[in-house]
Amino acid sequence: MEKKLEPREEKIFKALDINGNGNVTAKNIINLLLDSGLDRADPRLQNLYANLDQINEDQQLITPEKFVDLLGPSGLLLDRAIKGNLAVPDFKDFSQRIVQMCEEVASNTSGNQADYIPPLQEVNPEQFGISIVTIDGQVFSNGDSDVDFSIQSTCKPFNYCFAVEELGAEKVHKHIGQEPSGRPFNAAALLNGPRPHNPMVNAGAIMAAALIKNDAPGHRRLQHVRS
Repeated sequence: MEKKLEPREEKIFKALDINGNGNVTAKNIINLLLDSGLDRADPRLQNLYANLDQINEDQQLITPEKFVDLLGPSGLLLDRAIKGNLAVPDFKDFSQRIVQMCEEVASNTSGNQADYIPPLQEVNPEQFGISIVTIDGQVFSNGDSDVDFSIQSTCKPFNYCFAVEELGAEKVHKHIGQEPSGRPFNAAALLNGPRPHNPMVNAGAIMAAALIKNDAPGHRRLQHVRS
């Protein structure tokens, strides 16, 4: 039985059929997704990208019937990208502006590199990169954005989330408070008391890390967090 387009699918298809020929090309859909910042690493779109690449390689045109099977659960994202309803509507222009900003500030080498922690002292000071991810999963990276670096205290919210996901907030907060301390994150006074004030001070961050997969050996716990 021939599949028919649902109203939303029909609107998406007509928006992509810019020549009004009753078909669309895989390349046009790929370019639309990429220009919108929805890249190939997005797990929501991996199947769609794989199918589009195959269609593009075979130099086939996408008819309305094929479009129904092709779209699958990715239709909503494609619809929002076409309508400019993603977090950043014109992501291509946004990306170009970020590149311009990076070029403007890249020559600024003032300031001193942190030297009180070895991993920070050893970083190449010439490296400069940026990576942006919107709440809709639009991604833009520029410069040395693929270079591994020591994330230091920015691991604290991640570890807290991992612990809550695994154990639940109620159990986690039996061991860690959730109120501001009013003191620097590394204040010695925060080591006193029945439990750390919150997961963002050093003592609370250590406790959060201790809660994650706490019945597993150290190397497996580290592997779990890194993955």
